[in-house]
Amino acid sequence: MKSFTGRVTAPRRRQIERSLERAARHAPLEWRLVVPIDPTPAEERWFNSLGGKYQFECSWYGRTWLDNNLARHADIYRYYTQGAHEEAIELLRELSRESAAMARGVPDAVDRMKALSNRLNHLDPHYSFGISIDKEGTAAVTVWPKYVGAERDQPLKIDGLFQFPNNIEGKASAKAFQEALDYGAPAVVHAENIKHLAFSLPAGLGGTFNSGEIHIGPPAGLDLPEYRMQLRVIDENGRTKAQLPLQGKTTGIGKRGADATFTDVTGSVQGRIRADAKDLTLQTRFRFELPEDALPGTILPALHFIEQCKPPNSLVLLIEDREAAPPIKIESPAYKDVGRLLSLVRALDEVQRATGVFFPLPVELTDDEVIDIQLAQKLLAGEVVNDTWSSMTLNSTAGALPSLKASVNRGPNQIMVEAELSLNIAGQTIPLGQTRRVLPNAIVAEWPEIDEDADTDTPIEIEFRPGTDNSATIVLLSEKKPRKR
Repeated sequence: MKSFTGRVTAPRRRQIERSLERAARHAPLEWRLVVPIDPTPAEERWFNSLGGKYQFECSWYGRTWLDNNLARHADIYRYYTQGAHEEAIELLRELSRESAAMARGVPDAVDRMKALSNRLNHLDPHYSFGISIDKEGTAAVTVWPKYVGAERDQPLKIDGLFQFPNNIEGKASAKAFQEALDYGAPAVVHAENIKHLAFSLPAGLGGTFNSGEIHIGPPAGLDLPEYRMQLRVIDENGRTKAQLPLQGKTTGIGKRGADATFTDVTGSVQGRIRADAKDLTLQTRFRFELPEDALPGTILPALHFIEQCKPPNSLVLLIEDREAAPPIKIESPAYKDVGRLLSLVRALDEVQRATGVFFPLPVELTDDEVIDIQLAQKLLAGEVVNDTWSSMTLNSTAGALPSLKASVNRGPNQIMVEAELSLNIAGQTIPLGQTRRVLPNAIVAEWPEIDEDADTDTPIEIEFRPGTDNSATIVLLSEKKPRKR
């Protein structure tokens, strides 16, 4: 930008050439010369020849361009050339008078506040203003930047003197205040820590204050950036062992860097990131917590990720599918014994998907329920399950007893029983289907006594116990197709 009001003479051309040379060192995509004059044909030929030496586009923005843009942004023209700054201050004084009147019940309060706000917004080119009145008649003015970079063109300045005591509470308050400045973290500075405070704000807002407290944090209603993230675990060879999709959101931006939070879709993995632009470092912390009323299948990705967070693996953070920092070496397991929990949740998920009986992951399971889940997983996968047994009762009739005795008295017998099998887990009945149980070595514990005049259809119970081998096998005979594990 040059403030030439006359023609572009030889000395002025050399100024432009030097400016363009300096800009070219930064490899720009485009370079613009803004001057309050339109070029003559000779000046235009010279400028085009100058720009032809570079790979990027060079453009001349002159008087016509400036007039057109000032017409579209009349607030800029009024603010800097027609005393709009003083008019804005007078409007805010008027707001003070309006708030006093509204406390007495002015019926058109809302319309009047809108009119004042609209007038302010047409006067200041850098900031927009919102005006509100509470039930006590106190007026509040909220300020937003009109465009990206407005705070650089017209800074909001704060001059303060703060004093924190040299104790635990004071040091914590001082640290929170510094982090608020550095990273935009929320903080409160209490009145006892404020010795002097002065604000320089647009449209005459601001002043000097010796009491009150400061609340620092993101502006209310401001939409901070959100983005897709992933946490990836890689082994020593760089192979991916686990990857968890996340949703991230910036929570604060300060002079040194920014803070962000992230969570997975279930809310079981939550964490925060601190990006330090000064040290070029990225700190990542996260925690895992089983969510309430979650189906086993929904938390498997998070559990698998947590189980892989162990040495010698490394952690990689990706933001919008790009690595945000070099891999971080994992020094110790994120959580101990998570492998057992992962196996159990995976087994329960497979059982639920195979049977169609879905229910949330129970808060607690008994040892017997854990064994039943593992048994159901194997049976539904088509496996022959090895088991043990201690006793079994066989239902028969009095008429069949003689032939049973003849068969059993020849020695230990193999017994094969087919029956429907259902399991009860956390109060939920899970039908598995028809099973076959084979007991290779069974003997009768004691034969039942039958009256001589008993009818042949009289029901009897025969109790068996293992002989020299208490092993058993179980297999699922249902029509469900076995799934490969």
